[in-house]
Amino acid sequence: MRQRLGQGCPQRVAVALGALLLLGCGGGLAEISAYPIKCAGFGPAACKPLNPITFGVSAEHQFVLEWIPGVSDVPVRHSGCVVRNAKNWTCYDAASVTRREMVRGHFSESAALPAGDGTIFFLTRTQAWMRTLGFAKYEKDPQG
Repeated sequence: MRQRLGQGCPQRVAVALGALLLLGCGGGLAEISAYPIKCAGFGPAACKPLNPITFGVSAEHQFVLEWIPGVSDVPVRHSGCVVRNAKNWTCYDAASVTRREMVRGHFSESAALPAGDGTIFFLTRTQAWMRTLGFAKYEKDPQG
């Protein structure tokens, strides 16, 4: 039996549009944040928090979006990503020779960041709260 041209298309179009709407409204897009601090010396007072960075991650579509809420709400889409889940992904940008990765929820970036007079470290939400409450002491290495 021959299938007529266009038969079944309205259902496929509706499903495709629904999937796009879900993805655009957060369905299938997991969010995780990194909390950068800039340290310009030794001791807890030498480190100042910067604006948190939020990542939208899609394992299904293998991409990562990045934005800074309240500062830059327009997301940047990273290319060259391999995504396992929101807490485990890597993106490599060959043009700028930059590698961004999240491993077990810990973000790192291997680009030469213009830190100016200090070093930038990235904390998890728990580490950032511990630091805010005064329980964490960072000198040069917040991971240590």
